[in-house]
Amino acid sequence: MNDALLQKQKNRFILLHKLYELTDGVAERHSIDIREIGVQLGMTSDLALNTFEYLKGEGLAKWMALGGYGTITHWGIKEVEDALVQRPTAHFPANIIILTNSPGATINAGVNNNTSTIFDQRNQQVKYQYNAAGNINLNSSTTKDDFIKQLDLLKTELKVAADAQAIDELLESKIRTLILEAIAEARKASPEKTSLVNYLKQANDSISSITSVAELAGSITNAYEWAKQFL
Repeated sequence: MNDALLQKQKNRFILLHKLYELTDGVAERHSIDIREIGVQLGMTSDLALNTFEYLKGEGLAKWMALGGYGTITHWGIKEVEDALVQRPTAHFPANIIILTNSPGATINAGVNNNTSTIFDQRNQQVKYQYNAAGNINLNSSTTKDDFIKQLDLLKTELKVAADAQAIDELLESKIRTLILEAIAEARKASPEKTSLVNYLKQANDSISSITSVAELAGSITNAYEWAKQFL
């Protein structure tokens, strides 16, 4: 297979898979900064946007807002889930399957089943597993109390990441303090939305470029977006 074509297919799949992760496999509900996740995945902003445009053209993704915000569609979710159990799909042959939980994973490439190595885009350490208990889900928040519980879980998850040396203690302390400030503000009878959103924006800005905790960073981004929209 032509190397340039293989790289395009890799980029398309890892971007679609990242959208699947950040949305918890929920279609057309979340607005994700495509440039930002592209950079997390090792792409340029322009490449991420062009790759997303291809996914959109195939009905796997759609734009949600101006400024490069998009999401995954029902058909995109089906593509990822089929691909992850190594079924050939309309857009990703079985040889473009990325073992996302295995750093330095190999993928099958080409008609002769040659192998190609792709680095772990998140540079994530094996001993740190994001949201191991499966209880962090900002998308499930429908009330302020639900939101506060999710922020508390994110605070705990930061400690887990620091204990696993996925982030350093200084960064964990800084972000945890910001989330504590956000929790305290949210608990007020009449929260000051500007202050609360600002705390979460600072937390998001502090962690968004740390590829070793990309999924955790994505959840903090979701918390920031939730606060802007619903509080």
